[in-house]
Formats: sequence, structure tokens, C-alpha cells
Amino acid sequence: MATTIDAGTTKSTRGCFYFELVTLKVEDRIYRIPKSVLEEWSQTFKEMFGILPGESAEGSSDENPIILPGCTIAEFESLMKVLLTPTSIKPLTLSEDQWIGVLPALPRAPSPSPTES
Repeated sequence: MATTIDAGTTKSTRGCFYFELVTLKVEDRIYRIPKSVLEEWSQTFKEMFGILPGESAEGSSDENPIILPGCTIAEFESLMKVLLTPTSIKPLTLSEDQWIGVLPALPRAPSPSPTES
């Protein structure tokens, strides 16, 4: 029997391209990012999502985002370009400043190499 996730949606009715989004706030900007991307690249997010309860949890809405202090908009957007641009479809092009901006925004926990399968 399928487990009910939210009103009218069950695990058994979700397609393989059903992404759970997380709301993040960097400086004064709000972002909606696939939760799976954050979990894959950050042990901190993976652990956080494992302990946060459902719909009222931090990151569940624009009104209750996960705030990322110490990260600039430029750094965060550069990191998201790296993590979210499918390089097999479109080559990733970042300026030197954008690549440098990715470094402070990277999670501090060990993560897989983008070239590992």
C-alpha cells in the first residue's frame, strides 16, 4: 500500500522526476533548490534534512527558509551553476571570479568528486 505524502499525492503515484525542493535564503534572495542535490553534496544538509520534521520545517517555504549566513549571492549562484548545470547538455562556463566564488560556498564536509560515478 502506498504511503500518503501530502494531500492527493502518494509515493506510488510520483514519477521518477518528482523533486522535493528546499527554500534557502542568501542575503536578501530566496532560492528553491532540489533537496537531493544539497544532500548529495553536503553532509551537513543531509543530516539536517534527516532530523527536520515535515511541512513546517525550516526550508519548507519562502516564509521559513534555511538562512545561509556568511555566503554571498555571487558565491551561492556560482555554486548552484556548478551543481545544477548538466555539463553533458551544455558546457559549463564560469568566469575566473565565479569559479573563485564557488570555493567559499562549498560545503565543508567531504563530498564526491563531480567526475566520480
